[in-house]
Amino acid sequence: MKKLLTCFTFIVCFSLSLITQSNANEVKIGVLYPLTGPVAQVGIDAVAAVKTALDIINNSHDLGIPLSKEEGLSGLNGAKISIVVGDHGGNQDTGIAETERMVQDEKVHAMFGAYYSSVTGAASQVTERAKIPWVNGESTSPK
Repeated sequence: MKKLLTCFTFIVCFSLSLITQSNANEVKIGVLYPLTGPVAQVGIDAVAAVKTALDIINNSHDLGIPLSKEEGLSGLNGAKISIVVGDHGGNQDTGIAETERMVQDEKVHAMFGAYYSSVTGAASQVTERAKIPWVNGESTSPK
């Protein structure tokens, strides 16, 4: 879980550089995991960890960790982070479709997760074309 929170914090910081020119009061991040299928529990736990990170960042906590002391993102005048969650169920085509939905319809600033290397590889091509960063700390295929 610590690795997941670290990766999520990284993507939040990285996406700041992408939206600083806009007057956004919200940073929207797409989160894609298998919430159904054979490893659904991994995806469910990952989304729960992301929601914990959101609470830490969006609300003031005296935890002594980055982004916890103030509410929201101080570099963006307190902008809050929201997530759009997608379920690929371990299916590459579903992962592509969910990523397209989040990029085109939901207008996410960045993407996070995937877990399955096959889904990550295929779906990240959608964000690459849209010039949207994708951070993934779980997929391990060298391809």
